[in-house]
Amino acid sequence: MKSTKFSWHRLVCALVACLSVCAGLMLPYLPSAPSLAQARADSIDATPADPKPQLYQMLAYNSRIDTQNDELRMDFVLRLAHGQMDPNCVPVGQHDNSGKCGLSFVYAYWAVNDNSYWYFSRAKYLNTMGQDGAARWAANQDQYYTIHQVVNSGKYDYLTISLVGDVNYPDAAGSGNYDGSDSERVDYKRVGGAKLNQFVYAIAGSEHAQWSKGIDTLYMKPAQDFDSRYVTNIAEDYPAYVYTPDCGPGSTGGACNGPMSFVGWDAYPSLFSGGQANWGMVADYGFRGHSGPGIAPPKSFFVYWYNPARNYAGYPCSRNTSFYYQWIGLKDGKYWEPVNSLTPTAQRVDGQNPIGPGTPPVMTNTWAAFNEPAKNGKSNNLMAPGPGNGGQSAQLSDGSIDFELAKQQDQLDGYFKLVTWPITTNADGSSSGCTAAVNQEAYNPDAGISKGMSQAQIASRINSGWTIDTVMSRYQLPRPDPPVIAQPGNNGYSSSSTVTISGTSPVKHQAASGGNPERRYLLTLYAEDPSHPIVETTSQQTNDYDSRGVKIGETEVDDQGNWSIVDANTVVDGKTNTDGSSRRYHAYLTEENSSQRLTSDFSNIVRVIFYTSPDPAPGVGHLKMPHTVDGSLPADAQGLVDGSLALTHEGSRLEVDAVPAANPLATPISIANQPNIGSASKSWSSTFSNASRLQPVAGDGRYTFRAWLTTRNGLRSMVASKTFDIDMTPPSPGITPASEHTLSGQARVSSEPGAGPQSGGYVVVTWPDGTHSGQVAIGSDGRWSVPVPSGMTTNGNVQVRATDPAGNESGPEIKGMQPTVRLKAIPLTGGSPVDALRTCLGVAAAALILGLSAALYQRWYDRARGRSARSNKGEKK
Repeated sequence: MKSTKFSWHRLVCALVACLSVCAGLMLPYLPSAPSLAQARADSIDATPADPKPQLYQMLAYNSRIDTQNDELRMDFVLRLAHGQMDPNCVPVGQHDNSGKCGLSFVYAYWAVNDNSYWYFSRAKYLNTMGQDGAARWAANQDQYYTIHQVVNSGKYDYLTISLVGDVNYPDAAGSGNYDGSDSERVDYKRVGGAKLNQFVYAIAGSEHAQWSKGIDTLYMKPAQDFDSRYVTNIAEDYPAYVYTPDCGPGSTGGACNGPMSFVGWDAYPSLFSGGQANWGMVADYGFRGHSGPGIAPPKSFFVYWYNPARNYAGYPCSRNTSFYYQWIGLKDGKYWEPVNSLTPTAQRVDGQNPIGPGTPPVMTNTWAAFNEPAKNGKSNNLMAPGPGNGGQSAQLSDGSIDFELAKQQDQLDGYFKLVTWPITTNADGSSSGCTAAVNQEAYNPDAGISKGMSQAQIASRINSGWTIDTVMSRYQLPRPDPPVIAQPGNNGYSSSSTVTISGTSPVKHQAASGGNPERRYLLTLYAEDPSHPIVETTSQQTNDYDSRGVKIGETEVDDQGNWSIVDANTVVDGKTNTDGSSRRYHAYLTEENSSQRLTSDFSNIVRVIFYTSPDPAPGVGHLKMPHTVDGSLPADAQGLVDGSLALTHEGSRLEVDAVPAANPLATPISIANQPNIGSASKSWSSTFSNASRLQPVAGDGRYTFRAWLTTRNGLRSMVASKTFDIDMTPPSPGITPASEHTLSGQARVSSEPGAGPQSGGYVVVTWPDGTHSGQVAIGSDGRWSVPVPSGMTTNGNVQVRATDPAGNESGPEIKGMQPTVRLKAIPLTGGSPVDALRTCLGVAAAALILGLSAALYQRWYDRARGRSARSNKGEKK
């Protein structure tokens, strides 16, 4: 039988169904989150926050202390699960005395590990989120901590905290109050103090803080009484360097730990507040009756040095009447810089009275240096000079310091600390022995920092000094640093229209959480929209939404701080990435799981050029090679090769090499390597040295010259080639024995044995009298001849040089030449035709005269003989 009674179950189901329908109808009309900070469902949301506190950053710590005035001072940033600690768990100016707040601090006062009981002190929470709380903190003389700021980041809160407390370190080496893991003991022989472990426990949840064991002091055993899931020793990596006021005999006349700077406690020295105003000052609200917001009143800070050797007559390095000090500020959450508006450099202060240790040191209220002007003849004051060059100092004439002004002028985060370094001399004022290597770090360390120093060097300088005073003026945990686009570099090249953009993010946040997956960052990449160009100024990029461009994509940054996003040829302003086009990119970070979703400024801007195809192959045109002169190549013999170009990309590289035609697999000879060729270039040429490298191979002088182009992103063109016959070998003149009338020879292609005849070219003869024959052609068989000039009668040598058609000139071939008969003196020999005719006519005339003379003589002789015969005949009758 069905029941007709009213069913609450059915009504609930109906209401749920109705609400679901309404939600579905209204969903399209609900306002969406801004596109730059989109809420994202992420698997990490299902992972619970780690309840264990973690130290995010140590800002300042009085790591150097003496056993008579041992105090604990710390400023730091702590990570807690979100909502674990509510700073307003007690009213402003009041403290938690019962464990109602969710965070506690317990630190070792003395006697840990080696004793049957362990004595701890509790630093209770004091609310300073207002002027009354800031004043209460400045007047404090007990163990407290305060929270300056809370920044939520998803499942975690980041708390900026100052902590102060009294502590009792072991006074001597024989004390039983050492931690079992301490490797050093307080000892006057240990220059710079003994390194002792420190135990400062941050405890999440009052139920884990052992309030039942005591409010101010506790006797307990951490290993038994603390749940390690909720407790962290934030000083685990921050030991204390503890000095003793005692000295003893030493090899140099006395041994001490070194000079000490008073950290202050209770009303020593007497500051404006009557308490310990000098550590973790909350300057945000000002101090009623003393100063306005951001300003520290006069006598808020001090420096006071004392020296244990002062109490020992004759001990060296016993005098401290001077010191250095410097205000140092935090920038971008990780960079320590000098506060330029106060102390651009370390400031030297002179005039302090020399004193020894004491509890407290003597005349602290009178002789210590304060931030106040000189008066009553006292010259040791902390009056900062400011930036100089007409810049405004953040310290006013009455000694008060406007930290808000310094923060704005120097673009700092709002956290400041004063560090001081001793200047130590002997009692007579000399420094002999006080700057020796063994003493310098403790007695006269290198003082001060500057903007030009590395952070490692700055940290070393700070660690060698004594941090005495700290201030916060509206300190803000900084936003994430902007990411860096690393690949491709600016004006880089891509061989594909699809390009991967990659880079790094600030690793400080990753490292601070040990790379835990809950500390994640989202990177968003944009491409420039040409119709709305990216503005160049970083701050304008961040705030100018129109110029951000087109979103390419977003990705998680990995635990190492790396990221990459692919631009798969996204259409931007109707265009894609094509050969020869370019695109600019920039990116920013979002602290992904933070409720505030803090975003960084934009990254660097990177332009990517797309070269997706190679250049056309170049042409190889002409080759001009050097030739021998006087038988050898010049020492600077150079060749010249040229060709044509038809580039389609800017800045390509031309490469040319040569290989023997007879052995194309031989190691190429580099001829040219020309980078950054302009796309407008239509031709190329290259002069190359050491041309003698191109020698014949197996008698073959042919070489193949090859040329190709490579774009900036490595795309290589086809290879162009051309073979040239290279001749750089001088011929041999080949003089043969000369006749009386002719000098001749047969030229060879080289002087090598068995070389063939040289076809073509010419020879030039230098006669013994220095005259030249002019160019005498060499025949196709290599033969040549030249008549010997008439009258060449002197003894001497004839020199012949041969030049082949390629232009190679041989060295001189020398042949001895014997004197000859003067052919010109012999009739019918030598001379010109005219001379021969003249000679013939002379000879004919002589013969005619001789003949006529003989005929006439014969006639006369015959007549004479006839007369004689007739005469003789007549006598006989």
